[in-house]
Amino acid sequence: ERERGNGMSTGAYAVDLSVSLVCHLMHTVCISRFLRKHLKGSASEAGVFGMLFTAVLLNSSYLYLPVGTTIMLNFLYPTIVCVIMGTIFKAGFTKLQLAAIAASILGMVFLTGAGGKMPVIGLVMAIASAFTYGIYLVANEKGPANDLPIEVKLFYVSLPATVVFSVLAPATGTLMAPSGGVTGWFMVIGGSGLFTVCGYFLMMFGISRLGASTAAFISM
Repeated sequence: ERERGNGMSTGAYAVDLSVSLVCHLMHTVCISRFLRKHLKGSASEAGVFGMLFTAVLLNSSYLYLPVGTTIMLNFLYPTIVCVIMGTIFKAGFTKLQLAAIAASILGMVFLTGAGGKMPVIGLVMAIASAFTYGIYLVANEKGPANDLPIEVKLFYVSLPATVVFSVLAPATGTLMAPSGGVTGWFMVIGGSGLFTVCGYFLMMFGISRLGASTAAFISM
């Protein structure tokens, strides 16, 4: 568990840096067309919730709970998105959405009652990560930054976490090269730079076409 905790800043830094670098390449193609500061600021604010707070809460929860338990609790985020959209934004609820919400909550109840050591602090952080990620997804549909192209928005979304972890990792002495030589570097670059970028990009694209509620449940 200590090794998992020590690697938190390095892993998060590698992921967010890769996202920022890849999106920066796409961003430079159309940056001259989209220079409105309030849009870039809105995207960065969403990134604070989606990439920074969520990463910190998830990785901190790993120190107290099994990874699988943390991820399952984090998967409460589609329910949170659906409730926010249905109440605050008056989108209402379909029968399928209500069924999905009930199944999601019921699954979480079964999980937390499964026995074993479940420190409250770990549970709280895992559930909080679902709220921060849910807010991020809602912002992707309702925020003013939606006027930006996805690659531009994704660059500014990843920027806050990249900056924070680029300072935090060396300052805490947790910045380390991946183990395994070439294979380790390939996993970091390929896993974070390609799959993570594609994942965030496709989620934003899905939200733009389906809405945050539907995209969130499908992503499970």
